[in-house]
Amino acid sequence: MDLDKKLFFDFKNTLIFGLIIFSPILIYLLYGEKSGLFDKQEKEKILNFDFKLVIIRKYNDINNHNTPTFKLNKGSVIGLCDDSLKILVGDSLIKNKGNNVLFIKRKNVVINKIDLFKNRIDFLN
Repeated sequence: MDLDKKLFFDFKNTLIFGLIIFSPILIYLLYGEKSGLFDKQEKEKILNFDFKLVIIRKYNDINNHNTPTFKLNKGSVIGLCDDSLKILVGDSLIKNKGNNVLFIKRKNVVINKIDLFKNRIDFLN
């Protein structure tokens, strides 16, 4: 086999391999963000759940980059990246179905609101 043909086949195989690997990434970057499909699914999930929980413990999770973490009365644990909210033990977190706002209440007074479309809260268990 001639050297030119061998180089051509190696280039062709590399090109096919590259297309197989990078095509899904490229499609997601071009169409996934613009179509909002992933965004719509996430927003729908946020709108469809509700809860009323009380914070029973607050700590920084050393296994998760010292993320402010809260243990809740029903055994759930959430990570909240925004420590500026000044959430204390005993505060209530209330999220109503069909609404994207999480209310933080202290002694029956709303002290803060979090737009869950803009701010991420991770339920860790």
